[in-house]
Amino acid sequence: MSAFTGSVMVVRPPVDEVIPLAVTERILDSCPPGAQDVVLEGATHEIYRWLEDRPRQRRDMAKRMAQLLS
Repeated sequence: MSAFTGSVMVVRPPVDEVIPLAVTERILDSCPPGAQDVVLEGATHEIYRWLEDRPRQRRDMAKRMAQLLS
């Protein structure tokens, strides 16, 4: 991933019950400079389900993603 020149956003919970932190850290370390690390406090591994019941956080993520893609 270090050769990738586009925009990167890693969206994750503070503690992932499926993906070990060491794996997440390796992913983040391999990202290009400027990659965004978005930690959603209170989220679980199933972020999409967590966001379903949280309209404010869902809108925030949509804005962040739109900014990343523009």
